[in-house]
Amino acid sequence: MDLPIVARAALIVVFATSGVYCLLRCALWSRTRACGAAHGRMSDIFQVAMSAAMVAMLATGFGGDRWGVQLTVFGVATGWFLTRALPRVGRETRTGLVNHAVMMGGMFWMTFTMARSGHMGMPGAATAVVGSSAIVGAGIAGYLAVASVWWGRRSLVTAGSGGLFGVTGATTCHAVTSAAMAAFFILRIHL
Repeated sequence: MDLPIVARAALIVVFATSGVYCLLRCALWSRTRACGAAHGRMSDIFQVAMSAAMVAMLATGFGGDRWGVQLTVFGVATGWFLTRALPRVGRETRTGLVNHAVMMGGMFWMTFTMARSGHMGMPGAATAVVGSSAIVGAGIAGYLAVASVWWGRRSLVTAGSGGLFGVTGATTCHAVTSAAMAAFFILRIHL
């Protein structure tokens, strides 16, 4: 399966933009705490890591993790978001944290399957994900597609809250990134 260069370029733009946006949120942290402690700086830092990994995968066509660094980062991120969702937090905050955990878990799964299979399974590569890896990937893609709708709805509900780097900007970024991740997972599956 070959992914057209236009689709690959579009995904690179989405992930690069979300990474730069989250990096700017980190730089402007004192003015952007509107997202609350649970969706704070760590969320943005992990989003920057995810965006950088996605841009690197799409731009180079290499998705393996030779030393396990990405597996460690995304495994820790998944656990961090899940443990943050356990205490008494509001329903919307918990849902957002679980969505982040699934996205980071998806990055862990993607990196793991690429390293384990010995091939990239990347859009544009001659090989793609098949079998149980494809089933898990399709499940993650489905969840992320639903999550993108949830984030989009939340973005509309919070419209105007905190400006570009406030709640509305962050939820819009999460909606677009979730949709792009869902698309990427679907494109990796050999149908």
